[in-house]
Formats: sequence, C-alpha cells, structure tokens
Amino acid sequence: MVRRSKNTDERSAHSSSEPTERKRKPAHSGDGLGKPRRRNTAPTAHSEDIEDIVEESLWDDIDDDEADDIEDDDNGLEEPGVRLVSNRLTDLDEPPDTELARVEEELEQEPDQRDDTFLELGAPELTNDPVRMYLREIGRVNLLTEEEEKSLARRVQLGIQAQKQLAAHEYDPSEEDDLRRAVADGKMAERRLAEANLRLVVSVAKRYIGRGMSLLDLIQEGNIGLLRAVEKFDYRKGYKFSTYATWWIRQAISRAIADHSRTIRIPVHMVESINRVVRVSRRLQQELGREPTHEEIALEMDFLTPEERRAVQEAERTGQPLEPSMERRLRKAAAKVRR
Repeated sequence: MVRRSKNTDERSAHSSSEPTERKRKPAHSGDGLGKPRRRNTAPTAHSEDIEDIVEESLWDDIDDDEADDIEDDDNGLEEPGVRLVSNRLTDLDEPPDTELARVEEELEQEPDQRDDTFLELGAPELTNDPVRMYLREIGRVNLLTEEEEKSLARRVQLGIQAQKQLAAHEYDPSEEDDLRRAVADGKMAERRLAEANLRLVVSVAKRYIGRGMSLLDLIQEGNIGLLRAVEKFDYRKGYKFSTYATWWIRQAISRAIADHSRTIRIPVHMVESINRVVRVSRRLQQELGREPTHEEIALEMDFLTPEERRAVQEAERTGQPLEPSMERRLRKAAAKVRR
C-alpha cells in the first residue's frame, strides 16, 4: 500500500481549496491525501467523497501506533520520495506475463462489470445501506478509455521518476519547479486512475464473499491492491490496466483472507476470563511485591469452589501438605491460568 507526500507545495497544486488543517502530510502515495483518521475501515460514502474512500484504503494497513509514528516523524518524511507501502504486498514481484495473459483471457470471456449493471446486486449481503451508498458514490465516476488509461499511466510514471530525482537531489536548481509540478501532476493522475477503477474492485471482491470476510472488508483490501497496481502499471507491456489491476486486487484480497483465517477467534467468555486473570495478577503483584504464582492467581479466581479455596489456604497457614485430590484440583486451576 502506498502512502502520501508531505510536500505542501505539491498538495496546493492539487487543490487550492483544501482546508488548511489537512496540509501536513505523511509520505507520498500518489494520492495527495491528508493525515490518517481512525474511522471505520469499511469504505462508505455516507459522509465521505471519493477522496476519502481512497484515503481509507491507503491507511487501512497502519495501526494507531504506526499512524502516530508516521505523523510525528518529521525528519524522515520531510524528504520527497519517501514511499510507504502495504507490508502485505511489498514482497510480491511483478506478475509474470503468463499470469497476466491468463487473467486477460478470463476477463475477455466475461462482460465488463465496471459499467452501471454491476450496481444491480440482489444478494442480501450486497444490498445493505453501506454497500449501496458506496456503490452509488463510485458509480458517479466516469470510466476511462484505454487511451486515457495509458495517458494517466504515463503521467504517474513521470511523477514517480520526478519524485525520485527530487529525493536523490539529482537535478539542476532550474529544474526543481518543473519536477515538483510533475510530481503533483502524477499524484492527480494516480487518483484519477484509481477512482475510475473502484468499480473493478467491487466486481472482483464479490467473488470472494463467503470466505470469512464481509463484502466491505473485501472491497477495502481490494482497494489496496488497486492502488498498488496504479503505482506499478507499465502501459508499454501491452496489457490493459484492468488486466494488471485485477491481478493485484486478487492478490490483496487473497492474502487478506489468508491472514484473517489464521487469526485465532477467542470466545467472549474466554476474553472475560483472560482480562480477569490479568487484573488479579496485577493486584497480587502489588500486594506481594513480586510476580504471583499460577496457584496464587487461581486461588483468587473462581476456578476453585469456596470450600477448596479455604482448604488450600488452611494448608498454607498450618504448613500441612494438601490432600492428593485437592492438590490435583489446584494444579488444574493453575493450568487454566497458564492457558
């Protein structure tokens, strides 16, 4: 996933009417968007425009601590050319031609689902209000012709190259203004190319429904793949952008589903027990001045009956050994704490 430039000159080139509080940016993502806002990760259009939809995708892979680090790291991100990408996709190489050819063949056999007919979704999962609002918002964006896609892709690559030159200081002072204009133009081209293909993400995401993630989450992950495709697309290879983007969208969604399936789901009652163990452990540590043993924690929990707790406490007070049956119960209770 690609992040954003902190150069305010570039931002002003994109929009002179942007509120002043959003002019301080983390590193360039090709989107020209602002400071991360921790909102619901599902892309909705109820209170956001297309810019905010793309922005949600750009910041989805960053947790709160990372977002704070990015916002506060003035030294590292002031330099143009610093680009942050999704950890989930950075290890992926360019798709081989055989893969792209296969995707292109698949797409040729299917109707283009980026037109307005894709908004006619009948399944209950696809017709809730957030989905409808999102589809309505992205449906307002005009699709691009193949020539328009190539033109935008050229501008994107020129912007990336200009940004690299600025970061490496490989330019004459007289060229700086032109390079900064190229960067700003490239960022606007990235945004336009991404916005026009948000419907493609939906058409791909629909195919992954029922694999453990909601449609909105699938769309969010697919948007990350789309932004990666926008940055890396090479129009000179002869493939359509939709072919190249579909491959990256599928990769992003597939990896998200794999990560999601590996997450251990803890039942609510177990979460409550874990929290209680933590609270008891902290209290005992303060009272004892040391780390409590698992047995000591177990005595404070409801893992033993009141009679069993009294028997253990009496044995500790008198120094007498526990009965074998009681010792087994205490060991089992301590094992619950360890788990």
